[in-house]
Amino acid sequence: MMKKIMFSISVLLLLLVLDLQLNLLFSHLFWNGLQPNYHLFLLCLVAMTSRASDFKLFYICLIVGILLDIYILNVLGLNMILLPLFVLLASNVFKIRCLRFWNFCLLSVVIVFLFEISHFLIAWLLEGMTYSWTYFIVKILAPTLILNLVVGILLYPLIRNILQRNRHLIVTNV
Repeated sequence: MMKKIMFSISVLLLLLVLDLQLNLLFSHLFWNGLQPNYHLFLLCLVAMTSRASDFKLFYICLIVGILLDIYILNVLGLNMILLPLFVLLASNVFKIRCLRFWNFCLLSVVIVFLFEISHFLIAWLLEGMTYSWTYFIVKILAPTLILNLVVGILLYPLIRNILQRNRHLIVTNV
């Protein structure tokens, strides 16, 4: 069981680092100041929550959230709370519906939306963000949602196949 937990943490952290590197790599390719953010780790997290053990994945997200807070924000708090809450939200949705293509797409967009809005809202409230709400919605949020929807649609078969093939290593029952 510990092997599954460590493997799941490793996969999410690897995807998180990949997200950060893709954001850095492609940040100069978009015109007009568009700043879409990749969230492959959130897409994989949504897929992992389908029929997963809520408490195990909850604690995995708590650990990943702590590491994300330390790595990016240099302070504990926001991701440590948000990621486990997203897991609970997604797992409750999947208790009602199973992981199907459109459920995955819709839930992925909702989770990415909540993730981006909560980060911007906290930064804006703490006066750490100089962007206006209009700039954020037009230049960051909308392109991020579109990009992650397209990436989710393209990668859904791959994510589902990887999770099904490695279900003995990942804390999930896909």
